[in-house]
Amino acid sequence: MSAVITYNEDNYSDFEWFEGLAVIRFYADWCKPCVQNFPVFEALATQYARHDPEIKFGKINVDQSPI
Repeated sequence: MSAVITYNEDNYSDFEWFEGLAVIRFYADWCKPCVQNFPVFEALATQYARHDPEIKFGKINVDQSPI
């Protein structure tokens, strides 16, 4: 299971009301830097998920969830 959760308008409140630290990555599939640096973000999320469950990582595709 990935440590990075995909969020959109339907489930964003899970992040909004989370009691711990939330790190959200806003990206677009057409954005080259976004695509290139995603493995680093995912590795960071995986590393922190093992050590600190109070940190939640997520991503939001701005083209699919513009609001």
